[in-house]
Amino acid sequence: ITLSFEVENAENMTVSIYSLTGQKILENNISAKSGLNQKIINVENLETGVYILKLKSSLGFVTKTLSIK
Repeated sequence: ITLSFEVENAENMTVSIYSLTGQKILENNISAKSGLNQKIINVENLETGVYILKLKSSLGFVTKTLSIK
């Protein structure tokens, strides 16, 4: 998947993917530059299903539902 997000200042962030039961499936540390960012996250090893994607920065975090078909 391609993850697109915008940040004010350059910083290191963490992208995590969890199963619906809360088990951490994947975690990647990424370096974000100031402005618009696009990062590719390899999910080819994930089984078909619904997951929770969490993007964490120094200011907090955002969660989104991720559907793998």
